Amino acid sequence: MIVKYSQVYGWSAIPSLTDLPLKKVFSNDDNVWIAGGYLDNQNSNTIFLKSTNNGQTWIQHHTSPYLINDMYFIDNNLGWAVGADTAYRGVILKSTDGGDTWKLVVDSLLGPLNSIFIKDNYGWAAGDYGLVLRTTDAGTTWIDDGNNKTYPTEFELKQNYPNPFNPNTTLSFVIGHLSFVTLKIYDILGKEIATVVSEEKSAGKYEIEFDGSNLSSGIYFYELKTRSYTVTKKMVLLK
Repeated sequence: MIVKYSQVYGWSAIPSLTDLPLKKVFSNDDNVWIAGGYLDNQNSNTIFLKSTNNGQTWIQHHTSPYLINDMYFIDNNLGWAVGADTAYRGVILKSTDGGDTWKLVVDSLLGPLNSIFIKDNYGWAAGDYGLVLRTTDAGTTWIDDGNNKTYPTEFELKQNYPNPFNPNTTLSFVIGHLSFVTLKIYDILGKEIATVVSEEKSAGKYEIEFDGSNLSSGIYFYELKTRSYTVTKKMVLLK
């Protein structure tokens, strides 16, 4: 059940919107968000309610397979949520459209996250097993204070170094969350020359050394690809 407070009428009940347990309420001006549901035996039944008129009407969304335990909206569009997946591993979600859709940005944490707070680019998320994550860049990266591990929330392919190179160069990339990743090399005609990476990788920063000793001088391209992200950059081999 949801109850609403008015300075004139005090607390009053709102007609039932769901039978699921509701866990968190967050309000910003006339926008109100409520999250709830449960995880049970690898199944999920979750709900996310949003009102843009101070609770007069509500829109329902589902966040399966992630249960939201807490959320914090910086403004009416940008918001963060923490909770758990169906395996009870901690997750951080991000919304850029006021909670209409959520993107998984950190996953596979030791246990569920239960609370989050962000202000002036600094923030913290805390949960089971003493988990404490912090951010100093408004959620672009999160750092586990227990093991100092960094969890970036975005994907990035960096420029190889050195460039031009002969014959070795370092390819660096950032994985925002657990993803199947391929990193391939192509010649200037688009022919695949080598597959440097083709496997599932967890969130983090990676560096791979590429050996071009068996290639001719020229322009080559390297492409990083995941399910949701593809980017290509140019490198030059000079012998």
